[in-house]
Amino acid sequence: NSVEPGYFGSGGSMKLHVVLSILFTLISNSNVWAQQNSLKSSIKELDIRNAHYVGKTSQVIRGQAPQTNIHQLADLEVTDVLIFKNETKNEVQVELEQLKELNIKGHHIPFLWKDIKNHKLACRQMVQAIRLIESVITEENGKIFFHCTVGEDRTGILAGVWRLLNEKSSKAESTFQREMCQRGFAEGNPGKPEHVVSQVQENLSPLYMFFAEQIDNGLTMNNLDESLCNDYNPSVYQNIFQCH
Repeated sequence: NSVEPGYFGSGGSMKLHVVLSILFTLISNSNVWAQQNSLKSSIKELDIRNAHYVGKTSQVIRGQAPQTNIHQLADLEVTDVLIFKNETKNEVQVELEQLKELNIKGHHIPFLWKDIKNHKLACRQMVQAIRLIESVITEENGKIFFHCTVGEDRTGILAGVWRLLNEKSSKAESTFQREMCQRGFAEGNPGKPEHVVSQVQENLSPLYMFFAEQIDNGLTMNNLDESLCNDYNPSVYQNIFQCH
């Protein structure tokens, strides 16, 4: 068997480049495949991406925006949906109308993940969201689904803080890893652009650290109040956890 002339010469360099490009494409595709599978729903009745029960209860569910699978929430006997994001293209109003047709109570809290000008307002919105979830499952014995757009960052921090408040055994860092990073929070999604990761780390991670500290200092669901946000300053909470 003879070696093709020029394989290790200039022509060989070109072929080596082609081989490396093919390998890179295969690796990239495998990463995409892994990412897509990691964001699949763990609830068999829901085809909504990144849908999962939060903690040990089946009354609280998180996920991406339901879009064309919104009817599945009614089939799962969801009573309330919290849209935890700002309006961008009238998608919130459209969803609220769809929920109304399904006899599901729709709630909207316009929580941001970037360009936050009022961090104390963002903190108060977190309190409002947590109290809403608690009200639905305790006072109304209902079932609530909450989401932002892709169900990773805003949805992740809400799920994480809610678990810290409801599960005495939950620790801040382990909850951060399991409930947030493993569901795509910040760099927990390897396909997320760096500028998005940096915005999440700057705007949302300090807020998680703030609530974690308050819970360590005795904050419970019973004394959770928006007034605690008067002391929130994100620059104080920059020693944040990292996804690994």
